[in-house]
Amino acid sequence: MIVAVFSSLSDVHHFFSELEASMEHSVYFLGWENYEDQLRKMPAETLFYIDIRNFKKDKISELIECFSLLEDKNYGVLDPDSLMHDVGRLFHNGAVDYISNQVFESPFSPIRLKIVNRYMLSRESESEPVLEIFDEKAELSGENWTSVVTGRNYTFGMLFAEVDDHQQWKLRLGSEKYEHFMRSFYNILNSIVEPIMGRFWMWSDTGGIVLFPFDGKNCQIIKSAFQMFLNRHLISSENPDFDIGMTYHFVIHIGETIYEDRGFTSELISDSVNSIFHIGNQFSEDDSLYLTEEAERFIPLKLREFFIDQGMFENRHIKKMKKVHL
Repeated sequence: MIVAVFSSLSDVHHFFSELEASMEHSVYFLGWENYEDQLRKMPAETLFYIDIRNFKKDKISELIECFSLLEDKNYGVLDPDSLMHDVGRLFHNGAVDYISNQVFESPFSPIRLKIVNRYMLSRESESEPVLEIFDEKAELSGENWTSVVTGRNYTFGMLFAEVDDHQQWKLRLGSEKYEHFMRSFYNILNSIVEPIMGRFWMWSDTGGIVLFPFDGKNCQIIKSAFQMFLNRHLISSENPDFDIGMTYHFVIHIGETIYEDRGFTSELISDSVNSIFHIGNQFSEDDSLYLTEEAERFIPLKLREFFIDQGMFENRHIKKMKKVHL
């Protein structure tokens, strides 16, 4: 196994000396300078250990959140100074190991690494959620669009997306600049949904619904929308239209509807479509991401900590993404 240790302190070399001396594993000691670039360069199977002694207490939680969002990478925490007051929260945020003061007194053994590896494998093999609630009413739309035909009832992933305060923007910018402004939002959103087969469906200049094929096993738009909200300030700074203050609100739902091509949906009757519009227009707040209870079960394990209850709306439990500042 590849083990990469982020630390600027020399005593970590002694702690990992037994592991480094073994012929089975490779150990790399990395500094914190440009650590994000180093993360991307390391293989996906790398196990990272982060030495939180290098950070002030108010920065430790931000660091943990950053590592908890890593895809296909696992991390443990070195805490010889007992800076963490809630160790359980580390594991809620995806950590696979915790090195306390007592553990740090003796070198890290290959046996411990086997135990950690066994835990990682057991967590990865957790059964994926399987949708049951819709099976009797509508067939699943599948992994892609190839089997979807017009006029039939399917279960889809649904994203409601709308620009905040769009009426005020129209007054402020004028018609020509406003159209360009909204086109920028469409293009940015398209760059997020197109790779996961999202199809703009019921759409106006201010927003609407994007549909996604759904196979009952996962809902990829949750992770993609989470990433878009996490990076929204960076997106704004890179796009001159967004940088003047554009924000937006999203709602993700899994529901059924008869499928018709875009432009031929005016006479459709669907409780799911009505519900997601109502949540988006009547319940959601600006600059926020919401999930219905149907979509909630498909939140990736490492992201569940970042969604909080928002109560009931039209007999449906709603969750909202917490603001995350990295």
